[in-house]
Amino acid sequence: MIVAFDKSHIKTCREYARQRMQYAQARGWKDKNQRPSERAHFIGVCGEYAAAVVLGVDYEFTNGTCKTEADVHGIDVRTRTRDNARLIVREDDPSAMAVMLMTVCDRRGKMRFAGWELYGDCKQEQWFITGKNGWRDCWMVPQSRLSDDLTHLRTFMRGSGRWTI
Repeated sequence: MIVAFDKSHIKTCREYARQRMQYAQARGWKDKNQRPSERAHFIGVCGEYAAAVVLGVDYEFTNGTCKTEADVHGIDVRTRTRDNARLIVREDDPSAMAVMLMTVCDRRGKMRFAGWELYGDCKQEQWFITGKNGWRDCWMVPQSRLSDDLTHLRTFMRGSGRWTI
C-alpha cells in the first residue's frame, strides 16, 4: 500500500521532526555518529504518519517515548529510506509487540507499507547480524518474510482487546 503525502502533510511532519530534534538536543541524545539528526526524526515521523493512514486511524504525535511506548496506537513503526530495505530489530525490542515497516519509495512524498511482524518472531538466527562500525547487533528481516495482513495487524492495536503491552 502506497501513502502519498501532500505539502501540508510534509509541513506537519517537518514540524513534528523539529520538535523531536529539540527534545533530543535538550537531553543530549545523539545518533551513532554522535550528532543529532533532524533527517532521521523527519523520516521517522513520516513513517509513523503513513502507518496511521495504513491502519485507518488518526496520527497522535508523541515526543520522548522512544522504547517506552509504541508509535501508533500500540504498534511500533520502523522507517527505512530504501524501498527494498530490511526491517531492523534490536535485542531490547519487546517480543510481544507488533512492528510495521514503512519505506520511502519516492523522494516526492510517497511511502510504502512493506509489511509487519511481531518483534519476537523476527529474532531468528538466520537474520542475526553482528554489529560493526558503531551499529549494535540486530536482526535484519527481509521484506519477503513480513506479513501484509492488515486485519491481523489491527488486532494488536491499543484497545483491540488483544494488546497486552
